[in-house]
Amino acid sequence: MDISIVSLDDSPEDFIDNLAPDFFFSSANFARLWRTLGGNPICLLLRVEGQTVGCMNALEFGVGPLKAFQAMPNGCYSRLRVADNCELDMTAASKKIGEAIILKGYRRSIITDFYGRYSGLNGFDSAEQETLLVDISAKDWQPPDSKLRQQIKKAASEGIELADFEADKHLVGFMQLVKLHEKRRGVKSKYNQKFFTALAEIAKNDKRVIWKYCERDGAPVASSIFFREGDSLIHWQMYYDKQFSNLQATKYIPYAVARNSTGSGVRYLNLGATPAGAEGAEFYKSKWGGISVRYKCYTHTNLLGKIW
Repeated sequence: MDISIVSLDDSPEDFIDNLAPDFFFSSANFARLWRTLGGNPICLLLRVEGQTVGCMNALEFGVGPLKAFQAMPNGCYSRLRVADNCELDMTAASKKIGEAIILKGYRRSIITDFYGRYSGLNGFDSAEQETLLVDISAKDWQPPDSKLRQQIKKAASEGIELADFEADKHLVGFMQLVKLHEKRRGVKSKYNQKFFTALAEIAKNDKRVIWKYCERDGAPVASSIFFREGDSLIHWQMYYDKQFSNLQATKYIPYAVARNSTGSGVRYLNLGATPAGAEGAEFYKSKWGGISVRYKCYTHTNLLGKIW
């Protein structure tokens, strides 16, 4: 068993995408998206007796000795995928991956292991992350919180209409919502207009991306981006204008998208990890019910990374 780290462009893309057709984070589309933010998409190819049997997408950021490794960026999940006909010791495979990453000499390496694929990593520190998974598979599913259900009904009575995001029509208004988000948080968004434009282009043909947008009298109200990950729908980003809070769009959008997704094999709504100190977001998520799921985030920092 051996690991080679190569450019995504030099990887067998059909093989990569066919291993996990319902997992957006594992797709070539998702990896290439990060070029808009300076990322270099790479692939770790797993070979046994000279045959490629598995792979793992990742990103490099920076150059030379300052280069960093992320799988995937900003808490997005990494997934080592292996061909169905291959019986593989996953602990041994993840050990080989860790060795290859450390040998490459990255200043800092991060692996977000939601799927528990990297238990054999040596030389990495680990920290727990947490998300809420809401089981939405029941035909008559409703959020358990009565007030949240009332707010969703209020949105419906207000005539909230959700449109599939189209950059030509909605990008200007959407970026206004991003600016409002930055102002509320007091920090610059991790994502710029170039990134969102590229994502909108992917969403045209990739059903694993669900992007909804709503407005009132031509003014942007709210927008949410969801990613399909296997049997889960991840509520990845949400932007809104507080002056339209009476319309309850931020509650209605995830509800409507969740209800419309269950027929396609989606079982869970994943509300995502809550940043430290965001008590308001944590309280909001609790209203949707669900169970807490903990998973590991692994990091490795070399000597240069410790002093830089």
